[in-house]
Amino acid sequence: MAVQQDPVQKQPAGVLHDSEQPLGKKPSFLFLVSTSIGVLTLLAIAAGAYYGIIRF
Repeated sequence: MAVQQDPVQKQPAGVLHDSEQPLGKKPSFLFLVSTSIGVLTLLAIAAGAYYGIIRF
């Protein structure tokens, strides 16, 4: 005798939920934002050191 499973509990493999995003977009966006913040931070430190605001 075969055991039948409840079809309501099965989820199709290709369905995305509302909170999920495709993997290709989110990491590249976060990389771009973090790289931009890092470059701006380095420029601010270099400008501060050049004008004597920050003393090393």
